[in-house]
Amino acid sequence: MASRPILAGLLLLCAVPACAQPARGAAPAFEQRIVAILNAGGTADTIQGRLTRVGSDPDLTVNQRVAVDALRTLVRSRGKPSGLSIAEAEAFAARNPGSPASALLIAEAALANDQPQRSADALIAAAPQAGSLMQLVSPTMISKLSDELDALSDKKRTSGLAKVLLGAGWGRGSASLRSYLAVAAIREEVSAGRFDEARRFLPA
Repeated sequence: MASRPILAGLLLLCAVPACAQPARGAAPAFEQRIVAILNAGGTADTIQGRLTRVGSDPDLTVNQRVAVDALRTLVRSRGKPSGLSIAEAEAFAARNPGSPASALLIAEAALANDQPQRSADALIAAAPQAGSLMQLVSPTMISKLSDELDALSDKKRTSGLAKVLLGAGWGRGSASLRSYLAVAAIREEVSAGRFDEARRFLPA
């Protein structure tokens, strides 16, 4: 079949880690500020204080303000032995219905409470509305989530997660993690015969 050479060629390309990295644009200013704060580290109080200052910007959208509140909730939870509970995340979502940040917080809580499939589902569902806010999803979380989905042999959710992250321009984490996601996305598209879609995840 004519599709076989195409399949072989795409899989050969995506088998090389250095090539399996989609082109990524710069994150918008808000997301850049938040990621810089999270990467800088410090105590929970220090990080929360920096987030609060960003959240006080009168030019932020409603979704951006809720995202700041969600991250402050997440940072506070890291001081607890059990981390962020699903009840806390669901209570936050009830206070902020329809917010993509609520779904991102539920994804964090689900993963922390041994529910990786729910975590992936929350991220995948939130992505269309979240847009550039997907940049706020931590590489540590994505690495752990990918590992747990792999342990469950859940290729469908792995590829779905990869496609929404890379489609949103998510460019955090190591080159090997981004390559893993790109390979998962490409294989899913190729197996379905969507070669043009698969090429979106190859380097420009």
